[in-house]
Amino acid sequence: MNRLFTRQAALVALTLSIAACEGAESGSADTPPAAAPTAAPSRAPDAGSQGVDTPPTTAPAEPPTDAPAEPPTDAPAEPPTDAPSEPPTDAPTAPPTETPEPNPEPEVSPPDAAVGEAVEWNAVADAGLAPPRRPPPVEVPPPEEPEVDPFDPAPPGDENADDVLPTRPRRRMDIDQLDRTIRRVMGGIGWTELRNGVEVNLFVDLAATLGKPDYVTTTYESLDATPTFQKFLNDAARSVCDRRVAADAAAPVDQRVVLPNRDLAEMDSAAVDATLRRLLLRTHGRRLEYDAPGLRPWRWLFDSSLHVTQDPLRAWETVCVGLLSHPDFYTY
Repeated sequence: MNRLFTRQAALVALTLSIAACEGAESGSADTPPAAAPTAAPSRAPDAGSQGVDTPPTTAPAEPPTDAPAEPPTDAPAEPPTDAPSEPPTDAPTAPPTETPEPNPEPEVSPPDAAVGEAVEWNAVADAGLAPPRRPPPVEVPPPEEPEVDPFDPAPPGDENADDVLPTRPRRRMDIDQLDRTIRRVMGGIGWTELRNGVEVNLFVDLAATLGKPDYVTTTYESLDATPTFQKFLNDAARSVCDRRVAADAAAPVDQRVVLPNRDLAEMDSAAVDATLRRLLLRTHGRRLEYDAPGLRPWRWLFDSSLHVTQDPLRAWETVCVGLLSHPDFYTY
């Protein structure tokens, strides 16, 4: 009997605990849950009225192990009926079937704005967009080139200047060029001599010695200023200048080539300088001023020769030989 009563008491306590937990979960947040009895009632009902034995006042014992398992108390309870229901979620609307309007045509960039070359513009990230406009390029006019007369000799330059422009190495004339140049500068007189009454061109006669190719044994003409070339050029200059000065002495004043265009007895310093400047322009293609430094060596040559020979004709002949033997004459 006691065991049955104990089991019933334990079931009642468990039922009250489950009801209390369900009431706590179903109640609102501000309503405190009812406390479950932690112990059996301390006093049993009256034995006389009930007609049963009085149970002990001690706490009910744990249920036996062979009792049926109770349902777990931590099972989720059903939501209360008075809780607000969640609003129904609308189904996703389908995209409109109308075709969107196409984007307007991109602005056409000016021809000078190259694609991908504008500043702060990415040709990949900004695809479909026109590149930003760039300012038009500034047109720089080309430098004006001075007008140069092809038949006028080169203008004089400062020989003592440090910033001399680089030039190619000078080249020597070949034998045919040298022969034609001497004849043109000396008024038609070339390096010739009479042999048995026949005038022989020594440049042609000594062509093999001077290095001109005969296209049988050699096809290459050396253009080096060798000592042999210098020796024959000096002989040619002495022969040509001697004949030219003799021809000028017998020719009218206005037809002279080497001698001054005035009477030799009336020569002064200014007339000598003027004649030297004219000869330098004719033979070397150099246009010098009256007080140019390049004129001083030739004035010294004329004065020295005149001082030694005391003959103006021999002094001008010496100047003529020096002009034809100088590298400025046979090189270019």
